[in-house]
Amino acid sequence: MSAHTATPWYLKFNTLISGDKYLFGVTDSDGNNIRATGFTLSSGDVAESNSAHIVKCVNTHDDLVAALNDVLRMLNAAHVALGMGSAETSKRVIQARAVLEKAKS
Repeated sequence: MSAHTATPWYLKFNTLISGDKYLFGVTDSDGNNIRATGFTLSSGDVAESNSAHIVKCVNTHDDLVAALNDVLRMLNAAHVALGMGSAETSKRVIQARAVLEKAKS
């Protein structure tokens, strides 16, 4: 699989195709079309909100992964410094690592 288009992405157009079917477009930072998010049977407002949410998730993904990595490293270092051993066996740390791996895949 090749790399995705660089972020940030933008929601740029909302076109009523017919009846209640809308087409939403996503562009890169230069205004080039990445793809249309497709037809939807949702109302225009819901479909636009869903498309905007996808764009927001894509744009924040890499920063959230990096921040969670940093927090887990700092938590582990604090545990070790306080003589508590590794934080890696904590239930929450295990859950956070699992989510982090899922986000990276």
